[in-house]
Amino acid sequence: MGHLGAGGGRRLAGRWLVTVLLVVGFVVQPTAASTAGGDGEEGGKGQARPKIGLVLSGGGAGGLAHVGVLRWLEEHRVPVDVIVGTSMGGLVAGIYASGADSAAMADFLETISWPEVLGGGAPYALKSFRRKEDARQAPATFELGLRNGFSLPPGIDAGHHVGLVLDRIAFPYSGIDSFDRLPTPFACVAVDLRSGAEIVFRSGSLAEALRATMSYPGWFAPVRSGDRVLIDGGALNNLPTDVALQMGADVVIAVDLGMKVSQETPFDSVLGVMNRTLTLMMRVNSDRNAALADVLIAPDVSGFGFVEFDRSDELVAVGYEAAAVLEERLVRYVVDDTAWRRHLAARAERRKFFHSVPQFIEIEGTIDPDGRAVDAALEHHLSQELDPDHLDDDLTRVAGWGRYDVAGYEQRFHGEATGVGIDVHAKTYGPPFVRPILDLRGSRFGEALIAFGGRFTFYDVAGVNSEWRTDVTYGQRTEVTTELFVPLEHEGLFVAPRAIVGQQTQFLYEAGEAVAQYEVERLGGGADIGYLFGPRSQLRFGFDLEYQRAAVKVGDPLLDAAEGMAGSVRAEWLFDGTNSPLIPTRGVRFGTEVSWVFENPEATADVYQADLSVLAAGPLGARFTMLGSVAGGTSFNTTAPPLRQFLLGGPLRLGALGSDELRGSNFFFGRVGVLWALADENRLSFFGKFWLAAFYEVGDAFEDKTRPFHDVTFGLAGETIMGAVFVGGAIGENRNAGFFFAVGRVF
Repeated sequence: MGHLGAGGGRRLAGRWLVTVLLVVGFVVQPTAASTAGGDGEEGGKGQARPKIGLVLSGGGAGGLAHVGVLRWLEEHRVPVDVIVGTSMGGLVAGIYASGADSAAMADFLETISWPEVLGGGAPYALKSFRRKEDARQAPATFELGLRNGFSLPPGIDAGHHVGLVLDRIAFPYSGIDSFDRLPTPFACVAVDLRSGAEIVFRSGSLAEALRATMSYPGWFAPVRSGDRVLIDGGALNNLPTDVALQMGADVVIAVDLGMKVSQETPFDSVLGVMNRTLTLMMRVNSDRNAALADVLIAPDVSGFGFVEFDRSDELVAVGYEAAAVLEERLVRYVVDDTAWRRHLAARAERRKFFHSVPQFIEIEGTIDPDGRAVDAALEHHLSQELDPDHLDDDLTRVAGWGRYDVAGYEQRFHGEATGVGIDVHAKTYGPPFVRPILDLRGSRFGEALIAFGGRFTFYDVAGVNSEWRTDVTYGQRTEVTTELFVPLEHEGLFVAPRAIVGQQTQFLYEAGEAVAQYEVERLGGGADIGYLFGPRSQLRFGFDLEYQRAAVKVGDPLLDAAEGMAGSVRAEWLFDGTNSPLIPTRGVRFGTEVSWVFENPEATADVYQADLSVLAAGPLGARFTMLGSVAGGTSFNTTAPPLRQFLLGGPLRLGALGSDELRGSNFFFGRVGVLWALADENRLSFFGKFWLAAFYEVGDAFEDKTRPFHDVTFGLAGETIMGAVFVGGAIGENRNAGFFFAVGRVF
């Protein structure tokens, strides 16, 4: 646990988090509300009206229909005195209870980027540089833990981004002793996996209650609170009308999203099967509790997928129409203008706003080596107006270090002093971690190259925040490469000794046909000293010394056999400002390396080499992205030995040629093209993102003279759980053409 006193002081979040201001009504005046009790309040005929409870069920993206029901009730002056929900119904109910109205929620739903909010850990742009290296070099989008043997994370999404949204909603109400003191009294339902008991939240941490009630098994990791492990309350009570009655509701209006489920929908996805299974299991308790409702509204959301949050406008309309169908039963609860204004005023009086000038920051949950680093990342928030965007940014950067899956905050009080409590959650399944590696590519089926394995990362093996990272692959590259990263006292400075053992196969070509396989064996190592310039840039200086043996194993001996020691000194600078390690649609990636080869089994003199690569991407409209790259290298008028030659050819490196068909002491390459997204960027898909792609390519690897090769490449590109994929073809000059595929690293 860390504690920072007054005396220090940053920004984030992305456009979707800014829009949360609309959700919670921090900058939008409410248009509807409810009172805490309603006892003695008069209805349209001057009589004391009943206390009305609104109950909202779970239902994935279908829960957005609840916003439409709330809109209808507001427009017709039907007050809500208590509100209860489960899962997505609990989230909508909690946002409404905190002071927002249906208009603010609808504005939020139209602007939020659901893939970012529900997409898992820290976005690529906010990861640390070494975690960016992991994402590029071992591009599977998931990791396994090795703490207790091989184990998967407890959910697809740890809930960090959703948690920040909920923290912002709940922050003004930190420390309240009961949810009855919210603008609208509120409760939600979760389930404790340990005891199997239903948990009803009516007090405590509002943010924790909201996280727990919507922790859908399999998608979101469970919420750990003391000895309890909490998941979505729909497992035991998806329509908690009984809770509304316990809160004193005289009339219960219930919205049940599970009443109409299509039996014709194909269950062709993991989430579809999970959703259908849980829906059937929940019907028993939902049917029981539905009988307790005075009015049961049943929006037909059967035509919507479980994660189709991008169809919020349609879902809100479905909820509104479902309420309108029951107008004759609902109008009996309408109040007159005077009672309605009194109702709104009582709700507004209870409302609190996001405001804090923290005099202290308390940090809990950090791993010992990280305590000071987290303190340093957050101390500048002290003694100044707390900016939630900046705080979200800093907490997401902490999550992007790799040790933690969730970082959240709340307001805290010590006597007269107010401050911020930071709670970070270390991953329960590691370290150590392992990320799968799959590299599959080929321009001809007989020349497919495949390597698979994993990247293993151990922490703190040689001091605070050190990392031991080892890649093990088998196939076309059968190698073990290992590096020990040791940060030095000066911030950003590090040393990194490394070693390699393995072999690699390359194809050799003559007249456009593969005629041999060249096998290279390596054993050696080296060391670097470097500097990290924050999360986007790294500079390294180092040397490599290794034993090499190379010979043609199959086919014509186009290259002489070579055996001996190889040594080089190099300098490398990398910059990555893109938004994705797989298929960037925004930003720039840059890399350059200069090397001096002072020893090589096939070189009679020293060889000096340099290479450069630049990739840039940017939007061309709603669904179009322009992506271009240039690269080049030279050996400065010397002949490079075969193992130091530049290679071109294969998928997205002159795709009409065979893999590594062109060799030379010098090379250049250029690519420019367009990606067309097959779905809106706000569409969340369990299977990833996909684009149609078309590129023009030009390049050559050569000795003294060049004759550039040109081709046009087209195909389907995608980001999947195993990395990037590209399946397509290329048409080039001299009747060169071919179908190719690539999985793993593409651009």
